[in-house]
Amino acid sequence: MFEIQKNDFMSFRMMPDRMKADPSGIYDFTFEGRYIIYHYRHQVMNHYIALDKTTGLGSSVMMTRERMDDHNYPMMIPAILYAIKYTGDRRMNMGEQIQRGNWIDMIFHCLLPQIGFSVREDQVRMANVMYNGLVGKKVTLCEAGVGTGKTMAYLTAAFVASRMDGTYRYAANPITISTSSIDLQREIMDKEIPRLSQVLQNAGILDRPLRAILRKGKEHYFCLRRYHDYVNGLMDAGERYSDTLCMLDMLNLPVRGFDLDTVQLPSYVKAKICASGSCRQCGYRNQCRYAQFLKQASANRKFDFQITNHNLLLTSQRLKNSTGHGVLLDSNYYIIDEAHQLLEAANSVYGAEITQDTIPDLLDSVKYAGKDKHTREQYRQLLARTLEKNADIFRNIGLCLDDGEDRCTIELNEQTIKDISGILENLRKIEGFQTDSRKKRGCKMVKEQLSTFTHPGDYLCWMEVDRGNGMLSLCGVPTAMRGNLNRNLWSMPNTHWVLTSGTMKDDTGFRYFKHELGISGNIPEGATLEHSNGSPFDYKNHTRLYISENVPFPDMDDPEYIQAVCDEIVKLVHATRGHTAILFTSYRMLRMVYEKVKKRLLDYRLIQMTRSDKTAIGQFKREKNSVLFASGSMWEGVDCAGDVLSSVIIVRLPFPLRSQLMEYKKTQYDTVREFVQECAIPQMIIKLRQGAGRLIRTENDTGVIAILDSRAAKNGPYRERVLTALSQYPLTPSIYGVEQFISAVKGTEYLEGGRASA
Repeated sequence: MFEIQKNDFMSFRMMPDRMKADPSGIYDFTFEGRYIIYHYRHQVMNHYIALDKTTGLGSSVMMTRERMDDHNYPMMIPAILYAIKYTGDRRMNMGEQIQRGNWIDMIFHCLLPQIGFSVREDQVRMANVMYNGLVGKKVTLCEAGVGTGKTMAYLTAAFVASRMDGTYRYAANPITISTSSIDLQREIMDKEIPRLSQVLQNAGILDRPLRAILRKGKEHYFCLRRYHDYVNGLMDAGERYSDTLCMLDMLNLPVRGFDLDTVQLPSYVKAKICASGSCRQCGYRNQCRYAQFLKQASANRKFDFQITNHNLLLTSQRLKNSTGHGVLLDSNYYIIDEAHQLLEAANSVYGAEITQDTIPDLLDSVKYAGKDKHTREQYRQLLARTLEKNADIFRNIGLCLDDGEDRCTIELNEQTIKDISGILENLRKIEGFQTDSRKKRGCKMVKEQLSTFTHPGDYLCWMEVDRGNGMLSLCGVPTAMRGNLNRNLWSMPNTHWVLTSGTMKDDTGFRYFKHELGISGNIPEGATLEHSNGSPFDYKNHTRLYISENVPFPDMDDPEYIQAVCDEIVKLVHATRGHTAILFTSYRMLRMVYEKVKKRLLDYRLIQMTRSDKTAIGQFKREKNSVLFASGSMWEGVDCAGDVLSSVIIVRLPFPLRSQLMEYKKTQYDTVREFVQECAIPQMIIKLRQGAGRLIRTENDTGVIAILDSRAAKNGPYRERVLTALSQYPLTPSIYGVEQFISAVKGTEYLEGGRASA
């Protein structure tokens, strides 16, 4: 217990005579019999000093706007201890400022603990790396294991760099933070920024709260015009849509609606009432809260942070590079959280997708044109020819798609390109018939997408099918993606970037990640900074890794392979008493295994994820003890904290699926072996780490990772790289070891409640 006393006033009064303390200082108390704590007033701040009686030297403790009183003195103890340890043995003069390199340490060690924040030294170290990167480097890469607190680390680093660094030249611009998750955006806006703001205000560093604005794509916001059009259409349709009308009436969206992400509505309804197209000539503009929001966002109002998503960031930077003006506010410091999702977002922004319904839907919206009969007939024939060409394109390309395939590589032959060019010409004519500006813009947008496929040398093209509804899509991405990212992001003048995520590295480091994002080869090595923070959680005692030696080489057409996988799954589920997520790389494999094991696991609730089912993960979380057969989204970004999830079974190493993009990447390497080693395996390792990362989400979580792929077994070709990537998980050689571990780390309620008969 530390001692606070008030018996050293006379010692303090002697100090000014020796020029070691400020003469205007006011004595407060004595700490541990050695340090005199006093304060002086400078401008609007109270500066607290710890003065060492034995040396006559002082340490800056803290600054506050309001003076501390007797009741609050004990709250100063963490700050005093930190000041003595880290900033001691310095003569203190009135008005001395903390060096900028110490601001981050002070915020974490002195200020944040005052509101109950638990500080980890790795987190502070990461924040300092981010700060150094922001003020001195072009691109900084920080991998942060789960539980490291990267959000507060980069918020603090960016704040210090932008507001407390005297060399900073861009104080008028907000710090931009981009994520791929709406939930994370809200957490940053509603929780993390207010926490940092609170401690900075309490310490008198800020005289106002930190201001932040959330920017999303317009499809996330409510449109009053489209809402009225939709409701009127439903009313005209009669009784059939009365339930939908009643639901919309209860929500009262014209009054309460703005951010559609906060409203419980079916996605197809949100698509009908969200903002879309240009708002310039809209008759509802004066009543539109989205228009008011945009006006506020673009006004000369100071924001400290703007929070956005990867797609909008990429779109804005692309526009800014080409036109000089982006969608977002100008910024100089950028934080890209969940950076492993950036390439997928880039494929969406820079790529193109035309479904078999894109053209028909467009033509349906512009089907009336011309005042006289002759013109209308010409126009009708034009629409019919366009529909016919669209049907021919998708019919011919769809023949390339084998049964059971999700996607296929296609070569756009001369006839297909000619048909696409014909549709483009027809769309130009259709656009010429239109007087409505919205319909003209609709034609223009489809033309821009469709024109992609007339330049097959510049784009990689493929066909995909949605097995839920059978919808065919023609997709394309630029071959020069790395160049696009470098030009619109990393090479933009006066910009500094921090990229962070839990899974940016493969087993060899950041090399593959930098290559894919166009950082390597474009940004000099001296202009980049790399840092990796492992998770603070106790993996040694809380986890085990089991790699099966009982499963043959993966082959879905081999009955012995399927049977061996099923046998291992049944044994593992029994060993862990359920609480299991089984991750597949193929829905076909998922269905085959599920059908075979469902009669062998009658004691557990089995949940099967399908392509179109978005509720399986939520159902799994709600169940006390269940087994989830999953793919797709379950591989990353899902938190199942506690005993809900105690076992993750990875059926097959998650190598990238064969695709046009992977075939193109293969051509960039001299040999197939080089492609596998330098591209395919790094991708697999990153996704493997993402899947394994579903297991431990809090410091109290315990559980097992199991891999049922012979290529990771003792004599497997990828064993060493897999073990390196998952080195934090102790290896257990048998399912018996799994059962013993679960029995040791789980409580009685878990073991008895999840018991199942073998």
